[in-house]
Amino acid sequence: MQIQPIDDTCRSAADVLAASRRVAETRKRLMSPRKPRREPIPAQETTIISYAEWASSVVPYGSPLSPPSGLPRGISVHRIISTASKMFGVSVEDLCSTRRSAGLPDMRACIYWCARELTTRSLPLIGKDIGGRDHSTVLHGAKKAERAIRNGLPLGRRAVALRDAVIERYAFEKPPKPVTARMVKLFPL
Repeated sequence: MQIQPIDDTCRSAADVLAASRRVAETRKRLMSPRKPRREPIPAQETTIISYAEWASSVVPYGSPLSPPSGLPRGISVHRIISTASKMFGVSVEDLCSTRRSAGLPDMRACIYWCARELTTRSLPLIGKDIGGRDHSTVLHGAKKAERAIRNGLPLGRRAVALRDAVIERYAFEKPPKPVTARMVKLFPL
């Protein structure tokens, strides 16, 4: 409903009244609860399955990506590095160094992937064991090796061969004793 002013004095009062109505309508619109803009997602029927069932459906048993059943207790990152050193014919110092000569980054990617698959160590600790690398470097290398495995590339075949060699060598051994500060003082490297 529009109010028509009779003269100029009433015109300003009508303007004030109209402005206050607009403010009240705006306030009412802003303060009212919002209506959802989208339709709610209809509830779907869900089936709860165990982790083992889910894992077998995602990665079939026996594929190169499926981890061995139960992690062997005798495997450590240092043992993976020593096995890789013997398998690739490269010294442990070269694998843990910052050098990027031909093939070393790919060898490290194999080690990262094996360490991630066969140990319970976190990415920062794996990086610390392999020359003080950052966790993102370890993650990138492990993903690179995993992609190579999926695509059947030579890097992936080397990573799987390293994993099998580590399992074959250390699966039945006792876990290595933790290194203490006293042992380092008594037996320096």
